[in-house]
Amino acid sequence: MTRVEPELSEAFAKDASDEAFLDALNDRLAAAEAYPAADARFPTVHVVGAPRSGTTLATQLAARHLEIGYINNLIAAFWKAPVTGIRLSQKVLGDVTPTSLASEFGRTSRVEDPHEFGYFWRRLLQSPEYRELSDEEAAAVDWDRLARVLTQMTAAFGRPVLFKSFQLAAAMDHVQAVLPSTCFVWVRRDPVATARSILKLRDRFLGDRSRWASIKPRDHDELAQRTVWEQVAGQALSLDRSIAAAADRAGRRHVLELQYEALCRQPAEAVEAVRELLNGAGASVAWRDAPRPAPLDRRDPPEDADTERIREAVEMLRPDYTTE
Repeated sequence: MTRVEPELSEAFAKDASDEAFLDALNDRLAAAEAYPAADARFPTVHVVGAPRSGTTLATQLAARHLEIGYINNLIAAFWKAPVTGIRLSQKVLGDVTPTSLASEFGRTSRVEDPHEFGYFWRRLLQSPEYRELSDEEAAAVDWDRLARVLTQMTAAFGRPVLFKSFQLAAAMDHVQAVLPSTCFVWVRRDPVATARSILKLRDRFLGDRSRWASIKPRDHDELAQRTVWEQVAGQALSLDRSIAAAADRAGRRHVLELQYEALCRQPAEAVEAVRELLNGAGASVAWRDAPRPAPLDRRDPPEDADTERIREAVEMLRPDYTTE
């Protein structure tokens, strides 16, 4: 499978030689990793939501304050050999956790910081592009293999593992069918604020607001015919609708909804809710020995012409994405 990658602005572009080196290294290591069937002793928890909704912050807070494993920037370099990455991280870094809640459009800078692990998910889900899976594509995924891989990763950590998993969100029912204790943390934010931040992502990350940024929803082709303000508004609304539908199919037994505004206002309560979610799925997760998180400044969108156009687009499109 050949990944389809967007052309990024100069400030965010990846080094081609580094990418080629890591691809070759992963190909060599992948052959040495095996994922035998085994009982899942520990649940996984997946932070999901629309892009720019607060998923990175939720992931950082949980990784920093709970006794769980998570994918850091070192492990993420081994997307074809994740168990190798975990063991190497444990050997080199030990049990370090994020020291900062900083990020730039979801990217973190320190080796111990959380990583989205996008290459890993796209490989497991056989998705060349960064987009939601159709029903047909989801049905064709080898979910049993995915379960074996995640089970071996939790075994390597010896504890529950936290992921940020955009592409898995709309398929949570498939995951829970093979790993019933799987948990999801769904971060939700006002769609106007989400869409305004996606537009900023287009401007900065791609250097061109006319180009699509981050995950494509299922109705991407229809949205692509609209104005840029309607596109980002539709992206936020469409992804939220897909996650809601998947949560309903999964039964919501292990699905926790977190509002971004509440996450900033009461982060300790949000982390405790994640802990209770995991423990309700059969884990025994404790708080790390560190000060509890203090309230955070909330990032509201600027009141400018773009925000007003997006607000109008959200109001116009919202009825199309409302389910009874």
